[in-house]
Amino acid sequence: MGKDEKTLYDIYKKKEQKYATSKGEKDPKKDRELMGGFTAKIPLWVMRLKDPDVTISTKQKYVIAAKNMYVQYVRVRARSPEFVTPPLTKAADELLKAICKSEAEMIGMLRLQEPGGARIDIRKILEKPKNQKRLNHESTTAIIRDAINAVDSAADCLPILYIADTGKKFHREDCPYCKGRYLATASLEMIRLQNLTPCKCLAPIWKNDGIDRTCVTAFIDESLHNITWNETGRVERSGNYSYILSWGKLANESELLPEATITKGIGYTEEQKHTEQITETAIGKVLFMLAFDYDYMGAVRIYTDNLGAAQHWESIAKYKRFANLFTSVEVIHIPREKNTRADKMCRDRMLLNISRADFDRTVKQRERVIDLQQKLERIKAEQNDRLQLANFIGN
Repeated sequence: MGKDEKTLYDIYKKKEQKYATSKGEKDPKKDRELMGGFTAKIPLWVMRLKDPDVTISTKQKYVIAAKNMYVQYVRVRARSPEFVTPPLTKAADELLKAICKSEAEMIGMLRLQEPGGARIDIRKILEKPKNQKRLNHESTTAIIRDAINAVDSAADCLPILYIADTGKKFHREDCPYCKGRYLATASLEMIRLQNLTPCKCLAPIWKNDGIDRTCVTAFIDESLHNITWNETGRVERSGNYSYILSWGKLANESELLPEATITKGIGYTEEQKHTEQITETAIGKVLFMLAFDYDYMGAVRIYTDNLGAAQHWESIAKYKRFANLFTSVEVIHIPREKNTRADKMCRDRMLLNISRADFDRTVKQRERVIDLQQKLERIKAEQNDRLQLANFIGN
């Protein structure tokens, strides 16, 4: 037996134990007749399965019909073993081997058609409970093909993945380690079935540290601070925004964890009137950082307490172009009380846009103030010493 043939034989033999537990109601007369029918029909089906001239589609039909007969035989044998003869037992085993051989041949053709098909672990597919139920009445190639093409919920949050004909890794399309090699797209299920591991080109999307990197969640907030830093005393406003980026598809800020946090910080914008525009700038900043600083292309979820920005950000062309770089981008409005961490960052910290001359002048003025404060403290100390000395002399 070949490897696939032996694997199939083992799987079907294990299923026999389950058939034995569902014997059904015993009817001696009917069971005797059924065993007689099996004795006459099983050799015929073995011949059909071994016929080299039948087409693939016809053989698939033969296999399914033969499997149904074999399952029926096993169930009758379990409830009425007294009607089973040694020749019938041998013929039934030959039928099972013919089924396995026919299916193994078709699986072999499937392996040739699929990228990296030689590495597909068919046992992992066929021993899944949902596929065990299908084995009795469907071809194994149909089950395997469905598994390969299965849509994984996590796949919606990942870039398209690729595999080579050989090797133990899966890659991105532009993998620098696969130059000159042909790469074919592969589903997550196909990758799992071949027991492949991520290539270095997928870092930091894919690491074995238990952190979900199929999605990035961001919490952003905006603020307008009144400022009087300039010498004229004219009141101006400074637009700032805050961001917290984390791996994982988070439902609320309580799920933020230090080990999953990617980055957090404050940004500056020249906008001094409209908080909605500041929030839209924050959205663009988050998408820009993920795409170009972190080389991330998966799913993005952004929370903001600015309803207008959440509703209208996609109408801005440049942000929509950024969004097209990712598998998906959703901006979700939440109440301010559920965005407390980003809100606190924006309230406690700020950035200013001032000229170098103004900055240098401000630094010198601050240094002058510090110097004057130190002199004042020395004067107070000297006055206190004189007062203590006068009191000592007076006494």
